[in-house]
Amino acid sequence: MRWSAHHALVSVLVGVAATTGATGSASVPRALAASALPGSTGAPAPGTDGRGGAGATVAYDVVEAETGHTDGQVIGPSQRQGTLANEASGRRAVTLGSAGSSLALVLPRAANAVVVRASIPSDEDGGQARVSLGLTVDGVAQTPLALTNAFTHKRDDEANVGGPSHLFDDARVLLDATHPAGAVLRLTTTSAVPVTVDLVEVESVEPPSSRPATGISVIEAGADPTGVRDSTEAIRTTIERARRAGVPVWMPAGVFRVSDPADRFQPTFLVDDVSIQGAGMWHTTIVGSTGLFSGHVRDDAGSTTASRNVHIADLAMSGEVTERNDAHPTNAVGGALVDSSVTRVWIEHFKTGAWMKGPTRNLLFDGVRVRNTLADGIAFGPGTTDSRVEQSDVRGTADDAFTTLSTPKQAENTGNVFRANTVRTTVRGNGVAVYGGDALVTGNHFGDVAGGAGMHVGQRYGSRPVGDVRFTANTVVRSGEYSRIWGQGTGAVNVFAEEGPVAGPVVFEDLLVEDSPFGAVQFQFGHRIDGVSLDDVVIRRTGTYALQIETQGSARIHGVSARDVGAVHDVWDERCASGFELTDRVGTTGWDPDDRACGQRFRYPASAFADASDPQFAVTSHDRHAEYVPGTSVRFTGTGTPRAEVALESAQAGQAPASGRVDDDGTWRIDRFLGTGPYRFVVRQTTGRATPRELPLELRALPLLGSPTSGSSLPGRTVEFSGHGTPGRTIRLHVTNFSSPDVETVVRSDGSWSARRFIGTGRYRFDVTQRTPADEVEIAVRGVVLNP
Repeated sequence: MRWSAHHALVSVLVGVAATTGATGSASVPRALAASALPGSTGAPAPGTDGRGGAGATVAYDVVEAETGHTDGQVIGPSQRQGTLANEASGRRAVTLGSAGSSLALVLPRAANAVVVRASIPSDEDGGQARVSLGLTVDGVAQTPLALTNAFTHKRDDEANVGGPSHLFDDARVLLDATHPAGAVLRLTTTSAVPVTVDLVEVESVEPPSSRPATGISVIEAGADPTGVRDSTEAIRTTIERARRAGVPVWMPAGVFRVSDPADRFQPTFLVDDVSIQGAGMWHTTIVGSTGLFSGHVRDDAGSTTASRNVHIADLAMSGEVTERNDAHPTNAVGGALVDSSVTRVWIEHFKTGAWMKGPTRNLLFDGVRVRNTLADGIAFGPGTTDSRVEQSDVRGTADDAFTTLSTPKQAENTGNVFRANTVRTTVRGNGVAVYGGDALVTGNHFGDVAGGAGMHVGQRYGSRPVGDVRFTANTVVRSGEYSRIWGQGTGAVNVFAEEGPVAGPVVFEDLLVEDSPFGAVQFQFGHRIDGVSLDDVVIRRTGTYALQIETQGSARIHGVSARDVGAVHDVWDERCASGFELTDRVGTTGWDPDDRACGQRFRYPASAFADASDPQFAVTSHDRHAEYVPGTSVRFTGTGTPRAEVALESAQAGQAPASGRVDDDGTWRIDRFLGTGPYRFVVRQTTGRATPRELPLELRALPLLGSPTSGSSLPGRTVEFSGHGTPGRTIRLHVTNFSSPDVETVVRSDGSWSARRFIGTGRYRFDVTQRTPADEVEIAVRGVVLNP
């Protein structure tokens, strides 16, 4: 899927949705839909200016639910943890709240397979429920989607999230035929149980592949492809036969149910020197409730060893793990593997998709889709070296999507690479985390990481010191969380010296950070952080700061641009006096590294605590950065929660706030006299909740002299001078480099002024001043040169 094409598709669908409304008719004009929605194929694209990473090239297209046509309710966006909107892609979704409610979407490409990410409620007792969601394509009924809450609404992180989390799950189904681009796919509830739909993936799936010429089929040993009888021993027997013969294990299309081993600390299948080949991730499925495939970790003599030459491909591993227990290895893939691969595999409902142990080496994960795990997606545990995750897609993890953990008990993790992957909607943990050792993270796309940072590096969890870590050409979108444990927001990019100093080198290069709910880049406390470089970084739209600094140290910043920083200041620095140095600074644009809030409590954006379904709190009279007429009473207006208190508070000491109240119609107004400025304000709405909602404003006075500009050549003509000032005040033009009569005028009621005087052929130097009735200078622009 091209991300650029995907974004274009979403924008078109948003236009359709906007014209029909969230509660309009459920029909979709076929001609409009077909003509407006081209397909999107190929690799995703980075940001519009070329910054950042594209992520994985996948075989499907994503259609966001909120871009369709529905009689349900569009929810979000929201940053409030433990809510459906917060865990949704794009932080928005659609709730179908009653029987017969429907959502219609248009296929952007020909497709014969559908994945729906959806959520159904959990009762107070945590009971499991199953719901059928009707599916049609152009009116032709398809196999209904079976939804369950068995793997959702987990409470293990309730203290931090404030309630259950992990609210969505995936359901997938093959269609009756390949339907063309432009066909209308409709989802319809069949009961009163509400269904919230996040997104739909549509794909054209190839038929089941054929048995390898030399492969040994598990059917020959008695495996049951219907999923009724247990196939554990048949698969185990076939694995051993194939290993001895040096040929692949063949697992044809079907569902193969396996049982737990007698020792739950052991995997179902211990594999070594064998290939396991399925008919495709949509056709061959293994179902089990404990760990499936594992390499050796120690031999009979207790020596560290590893399985070699293990290759698992073209199948799905569907777990039935409903609770996280870190004492049990309930991982789809685990142990130690050398010179091995896992390719084109679907993994869901395990504790982790993969947790590798040392001495894993030269292991490749390629084209893997990990969905809805209770912990990590793919983890390179201690002692993993020279291994890669490429072109893989991870969604819905309850811990780090990708991680490498290097500890002193094993050889250092080195040479590991995470390249061209996509991570979306993690509900706990980070998009990628490097805990000690070396790593390369390149070409990835991290989006909606609601449980941590998009990218994280640090010495934590007993890890070794951080080594040479390179983050190159990555994109981080809508990532970062509010941690109730730490009592603060997590940056979209996080460097954490919790257990030891970070000396690096740690390089962030060609990075795009967009729409982070809190800070863009965070340096977190514990020990010094040095050796970090930010090179060619673009930051767009932060909830708080461009940089969030909570420790001592230094970082090199080169070519770092930022715009639409949400906080009053660009940098929050907990220890301004004791120092965190930002060096180089070449190419710094749109923000000021020295514009720091020192030692203050964070000011959090409203989005961190409130849903977008709340009345919209906004300033409508002024942009984030605005100008005003100096020496006048300026009216500030906006919208908010009826009867809430609104205060206009200055960030500068010694200035009293101005306040008002939101009227019953949801609007508010505050008048305040503004002098010559500039001013930094926080507009705060208080409704009795623990945390007010806040918006920053930065205002500067309109220029005293707008025209002509210093350095202009205007010889031998009458020139009009103009600008802005305080109404009623006198403006004086005074020539300072030779004797000449002054020219005076009075500022008009709208704050503008103008005056004309003849400019000869010589050089003129002017002072332009605004003067009080007592002839004292209030504002001055000095040294204006004409005819230089």
